[in-house]
Amino acid sequence: MKTNLYDKTTLKGLRLSDWTTYLRTHGWQEAQRNDKATFWRQYQDNEAYEVLMPLRYDLADFSPRIREALDTLSIFEQRSSVAVLSDLKTVTSADVIRVCVQDNSNTSTIPLDDGVLLIQRARDMLTSAACATVNTRAYFASRKPSEVTNYLQQVSLGQTEPEGYVVKLISPVNPQLHYQSNNQLNLLAVEPPYQRRVVQTLMQSLSALQKAAEIASHSSDFTPFQNAVRQGVNANLCEAVIGMSGYHKTRNLEINVLWSYARTAEKAIPDRVSLSFETMDIIEEAGRLFRATSPQEDQQIEGLVISLHREKEKTTGLVTIMAFVDGRHRKVRAELDNKDYDKAIQAHKEHIPISCEGELIKEARSLILNHPRNFCLEPDE
Repeated sequence: MKTNLYDKTTLKGLRLSDWTTYLRTHGWQEAQRNDKATFWRQYQDNEAYEVLMPLRYDLADFSPRIREALDTLSIFEQRSSVAVLSDLKTVTSADVIRVCVQDNSNTSTIPLDDGVLLIQRARDMLTSAACATVNTRAYFASRKPSEVTNYLQQVSLGQTEPEGYVVKLISPVNPQLHYQSNNQLNLLAVEPPYQRRVVQTLMQSLSALQKAAEIASHSSDFTPFQNAVRQGVNANLCEAVIGMSGYHKTRNLEINVLWSYARTAEKAIPDRVSLSFETMDIIEEAGRLFRATSPQEDQQIEGLVISLHREKEKTTGLVTIMAFVDGRHRKVRAELDNKDYDKAIQAHKEHIPISCEGELIKEARSLILNHPRNFCLEPDE
């Protein structure tokens, strides 16, 4: 496709700052500037290449000059102007995450359900990294921090690619501003913006997951996965990876990222991680164990108080509730403050059902409701 097939709307949709970022990142030097345009130059094989970049959208020759710039960059980089334009629209202002599915059968199609699942689980994968950026833990319930929800609303789905099955996630990030500081420690303490840290967490967690799966496949030990939680590995990530491999877990995955030109990339963070379909079973089991042994947030239980215990001079008391959990009646213990404990006494005496919310934790064969709240009586109507 030639650049003259792009209409004015497409060309004017590109930010002029993205052009500047792109040119500077690729080694072009600004040779001259006035109030209407900038003149950029670069040499290759002793040949000079020049780009005239307009600075105002209202110039009569804006579109022709932009097309000429695309043509020059296409020739200089020896790739299509479509590819150059794609980078200008994405990588100049966003980190681009590519989830590549590799099928050993080399078929030209995948089942429709697998394709739908691939996109859903790619979103789940990014969500797990966004949550782990806020706070690392082994399992995240359905309720997410506000910064996670806001971030996901900014991410967009890129166009598909002809080479295989690829989900492209475009994660916007603010450009980096360089400044001088008299205190070098203050400069080093400044973190990248949250959007960039999410993608860093994603690649770090995927790398940790891949290493944990390789170790566990030989040792049959859950410990490598547990040790990787602080690097962003969790049940949600495991489940997302399994889903992207397909319902039958038969596809290899490669997740890579092209870091935005607008910010310096951290060299310690991997930009490419491969996960073999041979490790999917063990990753699935790790996800199951993470979920089974982690607190279940925001759980509401309902049932009858069957026992009470409060030591003298204590303001809290321990109650046992017979509640319906996971399809069967289970005993759940909870430590209540003085006010709620008095309610529990009344419920026990009068056989009134109660309801309560909190984090449900499994300890051996017991269930404990941590941080109980909204304890109330539910009298029969």
